[in-house]
Formats: sequence, structure tokens, C-alpha cells
Amino acid sequence: MMIKTFQNPNCPSCSNANSLRNSRPRKNLEKLIKSVTWFDLYRCKNCGWRGYKSNLRLTAKTLKTFLIYLLLMLVSAFIVSQILKKFS
Repeated sequence: MMIKTFQNPNCPSCSNANSLRNSRPRKNLEKLIKSVTWFDLYRCKNCGWRGYKSNLRLTAKTLKTFLIYLLLMLVSAFIVSQILKKFS
């Protein structure tokens, strides 16, 4: 639903532009965080900063898709509740 569009922004530590690169997870906890969240590991080429940054970018298309899925979930929940009321 959300699009991964990392644009290589400034480093949060030294503020150098285009200095971040992807970093591999070293520990099991880092692998878990990377696999179940929307954060990826990055490292700064200049200062050595290493940390997580979000890889989600909200665009008009992704917002529209999210709202459509939300509407479908609400309609489905309403239909299921009506069916359960009828049979209980």
C-alpha cells in the first residue's frame, strides 16, 4: 500500500546531503525490527552515524488506496455485525 521511495536525504547527525547508504542488520533484534516495521537501517558515509529511518512516503495515490481499504473494512464489519445479529 505504501511506496518505498527513499530519496537519500541528509544525515540526521552531520546534515550532509546524499551521504546515507543502506546498512545491513547485524543482530537478530535489528533483523526483527527491519522485517516487521517500516524502518530500514542506514549509515552515513561521512560521520559514521548508523540508525533507522522510515521508508514510508505518503502520496496522493497511497492515501487514496488507504481510504478505499478503510471503507471496505468498515462496510465488511457492518455486514458481518448484521449477519451475527440475525443469527443470534
